[in-house]
Amino acid sequence: MIQDSGPSTLFTPAIDAASSSGFGVSPILLIVGGMLLIGVYLSYVLRHRRNVDPRELAFRKISRKMGFSNRQINLLRQHAISMGLSSPVGVVMNPRLITQALGE
Repeated sequence: MIQDSGPSTLFTPAIDAASSSGFGVSPILLIVGGMLLIGVYLSYVLRHRRNVDPRELAFRKISRKMGFSNRQINLLRQHAISMGLSSPVGVVMNPRLITQALGE
């Protein structure tokens, strides 16, 4: 069998350079966007931390350093509230009040 047709030509559609990459977004743009998100998150955390009462921050740090469990910390808070104190840092600084709070 002899073919009488001439040579064949293959037509392929044109491909854009932007659509040929996997994401279509520059990796540098992704890195800059990620850094921007991290910066926004850190500014939110720092702003929130500034709004917390310094006595509360002191109570958290002292109670953790003293090795109290979450249950014991809650007992100290409840004892401070029952005494009418505005902050539980006064309770955690007094050994007698600590024994009263944890002994109840």
